[in-house]
Amino acid sequence: MNQSNFQELNYLNFEAAMAGKIMLIDFWAEWCHPCKTQHLMLSEIHQHFREQLEVALLNVDDNKLIANQHSVRNLPTLILFRDGNEIRRFIGLQNKEQLIHHINAQLNKIQQND
Repeated sequence: MNQSNFQELNYLNFEAAMAGKIMLIDFWAEWCHPCKTQHLMLSEIHQHFREQLEVALLNVDDNKLIANQHSVRNLPTLILFRDGNEIRRFIGLQNKEQLIHHINAQLNKIQQND
């Protein structure tokens, strides 16, 4: 799995990485086969929203405290954050078109409220 396009988050950089940004974080684990399938789609999501948000990965096995703090109980879980605050959660393997639709809706809400 090619993760070089995405920032790897951990307990040292998690909070600072989200400051002042809109970020989609993929909570995943190496043993999770649906996570690996979803990673393939994340490159396309990243390309689609390149100017609007960042995509990052967080390995839950290496960062259990962060996963627990954000109540991540199922994998894969994608969480869309704005300035460190959760604005939308996607649990389980996602359909690319539906994910794009829901992220667009959230980004439109943000633009309308700014």
